[in-house]
Amino acid sequence: MTVNASNYNSSKGTGENSCPLPQSTLCKLQILSDWEILNSTNAERLRHRLQGINTFTAQQIAQACSLLESYHLVYRCELMQLRYQGYFGRCPQPNLEQLYRIAENFNKRENQNFSALGVLIRLKELAWRLRQLSTPQG
Repeated sequence: MTVNASNYNSSKGTGENSCPLPQSTLCKLQILSDWEILNSTNAERLRHRLQGINTFTAQQIAQACSLLESYHLVYRCELMQLRYQGYFGRCPQPNLEQLYRIAENFNKRENQNFSALGVLIRLKELAWRLRQLSTPQG
C-alpha cells in the first residue's frame, strides 16, 4: 500500500496537509498476511517465542510447532513451486485441498482429529499470536 503524503488530510477535515513529511515523500506501509508470517517463522523460532508466554503449556507449544511444520510441508512447498513457475504475488490463503492435507499430516503427527476448518482457525490464531509478539507494546 502506498500513500502519497500530499493526499494526507487531518482528521479535522480542513483539507490542509498535516502530514509531517515533505510533499515529495512517499510513505509505504506493508502489512504482512498471516501466511507470510507463518512462512517466515520456523518451528524453533516459534517454540522460543511461545516459551516466553506463561499461558502456553509444553504440550501446546509442541502442537503449535507440529502444526507449523505440517503447514510448511504442504503450503510452503507448493508456494515454492508457484514461485518457480513465475508467480511472485502475495501469499494467498491455503485452499481447501491444502487445508485437508495440512490437517491430515497434523492429525497423524499429533493423534488429533482436526478438520480443515479447524486447522485454518488454528493457523490464523498462530499467525495472530506471532503478530502480537512482533508488535512493540507501548
